Amino acid sequence: MEDFKRLCDDVYAKGMKIIIDCVYNHTSPDSVLAKEHPDWFYHKKDGSFGNKVGDWSDVIDLDYSHRDLWKYQAETLVMWAKYVDGFRCDVAPMVPVEFWKYAREEVAKLRPGAIWLAESGAPDFIRFLRSKGAVGGSDSELYQAFDMAYDYDIYPDLRAALLGQKDLTDYLAGLNRQEGVYPENYVKAHFLENHDVVRAHGMIDDPAALRAMTAFIYFMKGAMLVYNGEEKGGCPPRDPV
Repeated sequence: MEDFKRLCDDVYAKGMKIIIDCVYNHTSPDSVLAKEHPDWFYHKKDGSFGNKVGDWSDVIDLDYSHRDLWKYQAETLVMWAKYVDGFRCDVAPMVPVEFWKYAREEVAKLRPGAIWLAESGAPDFIRFLRSKGAVGGSDSELYQAFDMAYDYDIYPDLRAALLGQKDLTDYLAGLNRQEGVYPENYVKAHFLENHDVVRAHGMIDDPAALRAMTAFIYFMKGAMLVYNGEEKGGCPPRDPV
C-alpha cells in the first residue's frame, strides 16, 4: 500500500488523475472472499462454484442476490476512493445496475465527483446474457450509474470496416445513433484497441492510415481510451463482440 500511495502522489504531482480497475463480477477460485463467504458466490446445480455464462475456468462468479455482498463491495470501493479518483469497472453489464448506483452513492460520501467508467458490452453480448437468464445491463441502463461507457455498441462495425468487410457507413450511422439513444451529456470511451480485441496495427497496415484513424478517434466527442499493452505474453485477446 505504501508503494501504491507513492504512485498516486507522483501522479497527482504531475497534474493527472488516476482510476483503478475493479473486477466485481468474479474472483479467483482461491480468493479470500471465496473462503470466507462461499455463500456469496454463484453455484452450479451440483453445488460447486462456477460461471453464470461461459466456461471461464480461472474465475468464479459472485451472486448479487446477497445484499451483504453489496455492502462489502461498496466498502472496498470507498476504501480505494481515499487514494484514487475513480474506477474502471470490469464487465459492468453482468453486475446489477442497482448495485452500481448504490456503490456510487457510497463513494460520493467520501469523494464527490469520482469518475466511473463501465466496460460495457456489445448489443449481441447483452442479448446473449439475457437469453441465459443472467444480468445484462445495456449502455442506456449503465449510464444511470456511470459517467462513461466503452463504445462496444459500434465497435463491431468499425472493426468490419477496417478489415475491409464493409464500408464505414454502418459505423458512422452508429455514431449518429448514439446521439439519440443515450443521455444528452453521455460520454463514450472510444478506442481502436484494448486487451480484449485485435491490435489496431493488425487491422491497419499503413502507418499513415493508422495515424489518421487514431486522430479521428481522438477528435470525436467523448473520451479516448489508449491501450498500452505488450505484443507478446500476458493474457491472450478475449473478443467479447
